[in-house]
Amino acid sequence: MAKEPIDFERVRESQSKPQLKLMHKETEQTHLALGFHALKRDDPLRHALGLLHVVLGGNMSSRLFNELREDRGLAYEIGTGVKRFYDTGAFLVHAGIDNNNVIEAIRLILKELQQAKIGLVSDDEFKRAKEFYRGQMTLALEDTMDTMLWVGETTAALDKTYTLEELIKEINKVRKEKKISARQRVLSLKTIR
Repeated sequence: MAKEPIDFERVRESQSKPQLKLMHKETEQTHLALGFHALKRDDPLRHALGLLHVVLGGNMSSRLFNELREDRGLAYEIGTGVKRFYDTGAFLVHAGIDNNNVIEAIRLILKELQQAKIGLVSDDEFKRAKEFYRGQMTLALEDTMDTMLWVGETTAALDKTYTLEELIKEINKVRKEKKISARQRVLSLKTIR
């Protein structure tokens, strides 16, 4: 007996302006998360967004890591993340910052995001981001359990199973123009002012 597909409540993106939520605790460090509406799991620009993540905060040679941690010493840790769901996604910037540096750190984070939105990525930076992204994908799928979870998730969520070779081909097809399209969709003018 065939079962009907399980449905779920679709996302309703009704936020029209930036919002702020604060939680106070007596600590020496501020934990910060900036979130942006992003791309769903099977969006054609998903790998372009993955490359934007690498360039901005996905590793220790990323723009945010270098600017805020290495060059200025404002953050204990800083990075970006991408969350993909069936019908939406999230792009996140997260940081651990000394309480005395919060305002300056937020100003610099927003400046880097604005520059990423309007600025170009050099050929070298784009090439390094692609190599890192492919490498991380390959390493992640070397573990049998991670591979099984990934196959199960893509099969259940997308009704498709990708091989590593197919993913590498998709990543290799990403051109800088696609990355620009992804960043313009995620880092919209409504979000960053």
